[in-house]
Amino acid sequence: MFCDGEHHELRELGTAGRQENTRYFLDCIMEDHPVALPAANLDEAIKTMELAEAILAGLREDPPPA
Repeated sequence: MFCDGEHHELRELGTAGRQENTRYFLDCIMEDHPVALPAANLDEAIKTMELAEAILAGLREDPPPA
C-alpha cells in the first residue's frame, strides 16, 4: 500500500475466528461432544435475543418530557 509518500506492507488480518469456530463445531460433531462454551449455545442465544429486544424496546419508548 502507498500512503503519505511511503510504501507499506499490509499484514494478513487472519480469519477473525471464523475458521477456528467452524473447526471447533465440526470437531464436536465428529467426536460426539456437546457444543459448549466458548461456542454459543441455546441458553446464550436466548439471553442475547432478550437483550436485543430490551434494547429495541428502549429505543421505541418516547423520551421523557424535558
